[in-house]
Amino acid sequence: MTAVSEACKKMVSETKAQVMFFADCDIGEHAPEMSGIRDGHGGLAETARMLAICPENVRSFRPVGKYAGKGCMVLEDASVSFPSGMVGDTTKATPELGKKINDYIIGQVIEMIKNDFE
Repeated sequence: MTAVSEACKKMVSETKAQVMFFADCDIGEHAPEMSGIRDGHGGLAETARMLAICPENVRSFRPVGKYAGKGCMVLEDASVSFPSGMVGDTTKATPELGKKINDYIIGQVIEMIKNDFE
């Protein structure tokens, strides 16, 4: 993410282009349906979103992954914070939830474009 951000800064500096840089998951975590839910990579939101757009790529097994982070500590290997490779409870993931989150993200991006681009 840092490398892409730096490339975006360089592009803006050299071309004066208007550029937005964000990860859709950072927007999706603010969807009303995700309020109060601790979630992360491969968790509820990502599983539900995939069920809504590409269900054939989602396994039927619904794991629950715990975050085992060390707070604000910088770790040499951040994967130790994700012992199962994912974080969140995927047992409640549905295509309907995924559609709501995807629609929320789309709405927010549209608003960002309307408000921030000249």
